[in-house]
Amino acid sequence: MPAYPAQPLTPQPYKGDTQLRIPAGLRDGQEVRTRELGGPGRHGGAPGDLYVTVQVTD
Repeated sequence: MPAYPAQPLTPQPYKGDTQLRIPAGLRDGQEVRTRELGGPGRHGGAPGDLYVTVQVTD
C-alpha cells in the first residue's frame, strides 16, 4: 500500500455559542477539550474536538 504524505491541520476559530464546564483548579494557559464540537470530520467522519485555552484573571 503506498504511503500518502501527511497534511498539516490548521486550527480554525470556533464560530458559535456553547457552554463548557471549567474544572476547579485550572491554571492560566491550560486547555479544556470538548468532544465533537470541533470542525467537521473528513469524508463524512465525526466532528473533531474543540480545544479552549483558559485565560485566568483576578
